[in-house]
Amino acid sequence: HRDLHSFPTRRSSDLLHVLSENNDGTGPATSKDLDVLKHSNIKPALVVADAWADTVSGNLNIKDPQQCRKAVEPWKEYASYSGAAILLVTHTNRNDSGSARDTYGLSGGLRQIARSTLYALEDPDTSALLVGPEKSNLSSAAVAQRFMRDSMRKFEANDSSDGTVPVCNI
Repeated sequence: HRDLHSFPTRRSSDLLHVLSENNDGTGPATSKDLDVLKHSNIKPALVVADAWADTVSGNLNIKDPQQCRKAVEPWKEYASYSGAAILLVTHTNRNDSGSARDTYGLSGGLRQIARSTLYALEDPDTSALLVGPEKSNLSSAAVAQRFMRDSMRKFEANDSSDGTVPVCNI
């Protein structure tokens, strides 16, 4: 059973909606979650799928660019339907290469079909999160942003979580 849970953010007029299997916000997203979101009364400005690979049907090999296109298609359709921006989050592999391209791992097909990608890494000196374009077919300027991280309580603490979610401040 999938459900949408709403949690107030720091400003009472804003809401964070978490689509999860469990009431504490845990449980990976799946391809079925787009239907739940589509049939809700929520009209999001931004949808973040973390991790995007969890939403992909098991019969698709997302390392193959053509199959990766099929895996992205439901998200493109939802963006057209809702007008929301879609951020598909992937996690890097542990490759020690100096090139970000080598760290896409399982989701390398996504980089090949995306018009633009962002890459995030931790600044070891300040623990800030640095986010900037790794690939862009849209512009030649490559400017990274620095986000300071904080946490906010969203759920009851349990054995596997302290009940907080990260919050980024510019």
